[in-house]
Amino acid sequence: MRLAIRLKALADPVRLRLIASLLGQPTREACTCELAPILGVSEPTVSHHLKTLAKAGLVSKERRGMSVFYTPEIDALRALGVAVRFDEIDDRRGLCRA
Repeated sequence: MRLAIRLKALADPVRLRLIASLLGQPTREACTCELAPILGVSEPTVSHHLKTLAKAGLVSKERRGMSVFYTPEIDALRALGVAVRFDEIDDRRGLCRA
């Protein structure tokens, strides 16, 4: 179930770009005011998408004064990478080997 929730959260192009932008930051964190101009969308739009990513466990957040900083959850992202490995498909059963 968790895998489906996380994949659904990443199924939006803006959310994929948000994750990529966070991973590309030198400190691997950013606030909505930094991310909005990078993505070319409004801060409320960024906040909405980050909230979805946070609910899925793909980012964490920390309030600092008036700003909220978001950090990608590296372990959750790595787990997604492992879960969708299609290079080990068992042709007989059609299942990925863990």
